[in-house]
Amino acid sequence: MMSCNYEKLPAGDYAISVYQDENDNGQLDTNALGSPTEGYGATSNNIPALSAPTFADNKVHLGGGTLLTADINLKN
Repeated sequence: MMSCNYEKLPAGDYAISVYQDENDNGQLDTNALGSPTEGYGATSNNIPALSAPTFADNKVHLGGGTLLTADINLKN
């Protein structure tokens, strides 16, 4: 498990996308078809089968003083 804290963000819409750099080469590796071969995910775990996660599908709205906990499941 990993956590990241972002303090004093202004109210608004946010999305987080992550990937696990399993071989520590500094990039998300893909196969010949362009599909990721390392774990990846996004805020709302809304991951399309044939494209990258979108901001619109994974955004969350933060109000002033809101604390958000997001459990992001990595897809591989």
